[in-house]
Amino acid sequence: RFFLISYIAVGHFIACCTKDPLALALLSQVNVVVGAFFVLSGYVVAYTATELGAYKASPRISPAPQFIMARIMGYYPLYLLAQLLFLPVFLLADVAYNGPVAAAWH
Repeated sequence: RFFLISYIAVGHFIACCTKDPLALALLSQVNVVVGAFFVLSGYVVAYTATELGAYKASPRISPAPQFIMARIMGYYPLYLLAQLLFLPVFLLADVAYNGPVAAAWH
């Protein structure tokens, strides 16, 4: 999954870095790779959430509310950190394009 995400990240920013048609053709097909990433991620989630050879949930995901909270808290601190780190950039863009009153409202 790391390599798929790396390809997707490069594909999003390759147009800013080069005008070479071959590099653009090779590295800008991210729509196909996003599908592969979703398929692989779905397989990983299904593999870890079920018992091997059975169609029942793994004991690791019981009780469900505790499992859901653990999944959310696994990502939320990183999300909050990214929001705090990029808050000045978001505010600068919002004030520049919408004005300080609208930025305060947002």
